[in-house]
Amino acid sequence: MKLLKGTLYFLLIMIAAILLASIFAPGTKVISRTISINAPRAVVFAQLADLRKWPKWDAWYPKDLSQVRTFDGGLGDNIQRFSWSSEHENLGNGSIVVKSFVNNVSLDFMLILINNGREYSFDGKFILKERNGQIDVTWTVKSEQRYPIKIINYFLEKWIGPDFSAGLENLKAYVETSTNQELGVTENSIVTIEEHGTVYAFIAQERLAEAGIETFFSNSFEKI
Repeated sequence: MKLLKGTLYFLLIMIAAILLASIFAPGTKVISRTISINAPRAVVFAQLADLRKWPKWDAWYPKDLSQVRTFDGGLGDNIQRFSWSSEHENLGNGSIVVKSFVNNVSLDFMLILINNGREYSFDGKFILKERNGQIDVTWTVKSEQRYPIKIINYFLEKWIGPDFSAGLENLKAYVETSTNQELGVTENSIVTIEEHGTVYAFIAQERLAEAGIETFFSNSFEKI
């Protein structure tokens, strides 16, 4: 009986400690990582905008090659999403849902993590900026949680920060070392993404003189 009471008291103390810690936990937590990539802006953006290309660089895929990934929609659809399901203790279940994007500039998404049947949602964003001839890619996730769930903000940096860093390093290596064919770049610096039989094209050339626009498109349309 004494052992049972001791265990009960211990559990009550632990619950009280967690609830108390939750009071002082930050309601908002932002995780952000940036890397510079030596490649045209459109080429980099295409690897982010096409969720089917994420296994080429994201840090989660190599952790469990047997994980199940499903894809819904595509670029330009009302919804574009990929979901994963894994038995790996550090992966579990979740999804990435694209909310909006500005071609070659930014991509807004929602990160959903599922733990013990409960969903945790986080707003995310990729921002691409040119600096010193390279493209700075910033990957950010913002967590806004209420009491007592906001206690997870204490651990968010440890949970996903290293994966963000590794993912961006993988993205840099993939983009800078892959062939144009692997990246979907044509001879005339056009990046193409095919979704549901429709081909979307992004101009991978950072600057194009006004006088050369007509020539550029007349030479390129046959390749789209």
